Amino acid sequence: MTAAHPTIAPLLLYVAAEFPSAATERVAIYQSELFTDVLPAATRRFEAEGVGRLIWTTAVEGDRPEPGAWDRSLAIMRRQMLGETEPVAACFVGA
Repeated sequence: MTAAHPTIAPLLLYVAAEFPSAATERVAIYQSELFTDVLPAATRRFEAEGVGRLIWTTAVEGDRPEPGAWDRSLAIMRRQMLGETEPVAACFVGA
């Protein structure tokens, strides 16, 4: 499970695709609907191939897919991701 930046998600899915096939998706990527129009085609391709699954979360009206204008939408995404998955450990990359 991850909340990946739209440019990092394809990399995570690429690595997951290197592992043997599994009965279920290997990676669940939470994305805000705010990024629907800027999501790389590679992310959608890996989902179509069954490597990962995109879980879309609600975007806040007025937010934009740019730094400083997405905070409310990302807060919704993070709350949903952590609430649905209840992780026991975490690894954070970036700021």
